[in-house]
Amino acid sequence: MRDAALFGVSLHDADLTSADLTDADFDSTDLYSANLTGANLHDAKIHASNLNDVDLTNADLNGATLKSTGDTQVSLNNANLQNALLNNANLYGASLNNANLYGASLNNANLFGVSLRGADLAYTDLGGAYVYSANLIDTRLNNANLSDADLSHANLNNANLSNANLPYVSLHGANLTGANLTGANLTGANLNDADIYSASLVLASLNGASLHNVNLLDANIYSANLLNASLRGADLTNADLTNTNLTNADIYSANLLNASLRGADLTNADLTNTN
Repeated sequence: MRDAALFGVSLHDADLTSADLTDADFDSTDLYSANLTGANLHDAKIHASNLNDVDLTNADLNGATLKSTGDTQVSLNNANLQNALLNNANLYGASLNNANLYGASLNNANLFGVSLRGADLAYTDLGGAYVYSANLIDTRLNNANLSDADLSHANLNNANLSNANLPYVSLHGANLTGANLTGANLTGANLNDADIYSASLVLASLNGASLHNVNLLDANIYSANLLNASLRGADLTNADLTNTNLTNADIYSANLLNASLRGADLTNADLTNTN
């Protein structure tokens, strides 16, 4: 079925296990509850198709294009989506555990409540994506672009976000315990109420970021840039703020018990009621 043109075709409940669908065109195709486990969909085009309850476990979608889909609940566990084009795709509630999305484009995609546990999203473009309440435990997001994305209440426990681009991202209430944010760009980010316990923010840029009531217990913030950042009510117990730039920072009522501020720049910082 290579290069198959499946415009408007109904493949409802079809068994396409391990099928070769390279370069296939699924324009307006009904794939409801189809089994595409292990299928080869390299460079396939899936436009406005019904992917509800479709099983794409272990499928190869390298370079495939997927957009304008309806409600999905699709399974893409262990699927290869390297360099896939998923801009504006609706993957609400989808399962992408251990999937390979290296270099994929997911601009403005709907990833509400998706499970991406252990997935590889390194160098992925997630600009403007809606990733609210998603499961991103142990996910690799190093060098990814997440500018203006909404990851509020997402679980990023032990995720690798080193050198990621996250300006103006929302991580409100997110779980970032043990996360690696070394060298990440978090300019203007919203991290209010986030749990960043024992995370690495070494050399991270948090210029103008909002970190109200965050948990930064035991966090490593060495040489980070917190110029104009707001850390009101933050818990920085045992945090390493050595050589950190806190110029004009609002640290009102923060807990700095046993925190290291050696070499930190606190010019014009507000330390009122700090502990």
